[in-house]
Amino acid sequence: MGGNWHKMFSCLIRGFSAFGKVTDLCCILTIFVVSCACARPAFGQVEKCLDLSSDIQELSDEVVQRHLDFEQQRSVLENDPAMTSRSGRNVTVPVVFHVLYFREEENVSDDIILSQLDRLNEDFAAENADRSDIPPLFADLSIDARISFCLVQEDMDGRPFSGIHRLQVDTDLIGLRRTDGRRHVFHADLGGVDPWDVDRIVNIYICDMGDIGGLATRPLLVSDPLRQGIVLNYKFVGNNTSDDFNLGRIAVHEMGHYFGLEHTWGTADGCDTDDGIMDTPRQFGPYFGCPAEGSASCGSPDMYMTYMDYVDDECMHMFSAGQTRRMLSTLILARPLLDRSPYCTDADTTTVDHDWQVFPNPISSGELLIHGPDDIEYGDLYDSSGRYLGDYSSGRPGWLSIPTDGLPSGVYLLVIKHDTSRHQVKFVKL
Repeated sequence: MGGNWHKMFSCLIRGFSAFGKVTDLCCILTIFVVSCACARPAFGQVEKCLDLSSDIQELSDEVVQRHLDFEQQRSVLENDPAMTSRSGRNVTVPVVFHVLYFREEENVSDDIILSQLDRLNEDFAAENADRSDIPPLFADLSIDARISFCLVQEDMDGRPFSGIHRLQVDTDLIGLRRTDGRRHVFHADLGGVDPWDVDRIVNIYICDMGDIGGLATRPLLVSDPLRQGIVLNYKFVGNNTSDDFNLGRIAVHEMGHYFGLEHTWGTADGCDTDDGIMDTPRQFGPYFGCPAEGSASCGSPDMYMTYMDYVDDECMHMFSAGQTRRMLSTLILARPLLDRSPYCTDADTTTVDHDWQVFPNPISSGELLIHGPDDIEYGDLYDSSGRYLGDYSSGRPGWLSIPTDGLPSGVYLLVIKHDTSRHQVKFVKL
């Protein structure tokens, strides 16, 4: 970092006013991604996050403004008491793993990848066995994020698929390569793989990243919305044999970034910045290894055991309630279709069911009525392009009603949640 320290310090003074309020977004965005490099551990050790400052500095004013608008909206939403009820609903997020290997050792096995999926599900659900190691001071803040993950069940052509995609690449260290602002992993024409349906799937790339643990694109903070995802160093995926990151928690950390979380200490070392979350105490900077219980910096004990710090896998155990609200708010505002994605459902349980009663169909105005089993829960409505339009709860057993007066003419798909399965119903608005 060297000569950048003075610039970053000046930027901090400009970028934040009292109580951490952002006043210069361009500056803060740059610090946000540089903070990974600021926290670089001792020479020869693994750096958990990749420095993305070059990506951020190339963003247009339009993208920066869009991110500012998003941050303001999210601040309002995550502090809305209604978020408490929203947090009670489970969100299932489809993931696809792209394994890009140059050497055979980088072609990690299905078993390791499945152990990574298990780790994501356990940690986000607060079902990890080592949750009992959380210090008593913070134990009550650890909660179930109510976010789960599944492998996609079909490829982009609609064919049954395992959720694990493999490609032998022609160059090593593809996870670090970048040409004209484009990261090779996200571009087929640069030897990588184009992300699959980024609105509805989290694309997780596994490849060689040297001594870097991983990276994640931030919500609404990319120049090309179609090039988003998480990149993991193959050495640290799932249950592996590395010394410090052997439990698959770099993926948990990066998923936190993908859902809008910053590092626990915020945008740069010091007690003047933090992550903007009320229940994570301010701390001077990152922790490494396994800190002693009660370690403190900015006048209070530090929550070094969250997944958003830099400690070893065996010493991170939780997302806080505030971090969970931040992630759910981000899902609602920046990644809404992940919550409504059809990719998690097996072809056997998602069917176009012509036996259900849908009337009138076609419909010109008024309410569309759908009648089926008594345990209908809700229906998610999509237009013919796959754009999510909203959800509709069952008002009485066995019935759904969809107001259509505001819908343009066209074909619509309603995905109805029924017991443990889903059914698809199409209708036409005249």
